[in-house]
Amino acid sequence: MARPLSEEGRQWLEDLEEDLWPKEHVKKPGMRIKLTAKRPLTFLEFKRVQELIESYGLLTSFFCTSMFGGYGMDVLEHELFPGTGPRHLLRLVEDNLPDPHRLLVSEEGYDKHVKRPGEGRDDAWEAFSKYTHTEHNIAWLKAYKMELPRSRTHYDY
Repeated sequence: MARPLSEEGRQWLEDLEEDLWPKEHVKKPGMRIKLTAKRPLTFLEFKRVQELIESYGLLTSFFCTSMFGGYGMDVLEHELFPGTGPRHLLRLVEDNLPDPHRLLVSEEGYDKHVKRPGEGRDDAWEAFSKYTHTEHNIAWLKAYKMELPRSRTHYDY
């Protein structure tokens, strides 16, 4: 069971969201060809995001970032009062992941940050799906009547 997110953790995630995304991303509703964030996370920021998700059992939602493939994850706080629904805290896309050139090269011999046409990056799939595709997360998504995560091939073109 999730425990309530600390005020400090909530504020940190909201501040990070504001720092990562240009204001026009938030203010202009509608279809976008590609979500483009201002910058990648540092390793310490990414580690802290992971710790907050794990420590507080935050809700996560997987999505496709563009019409050309790509992965993203929303981080949400569980509803504070019944019927109010989850509260969005942070949106991450594969370009937000820490500097991929310093990540280990996979056993297959290619960098996990390489983007093949129409597909998302391997490092993004691994980083996001380990939260979005868990049994607990899927149960929460069902309870909130939110879109359930699908297989990787669903998000690739």
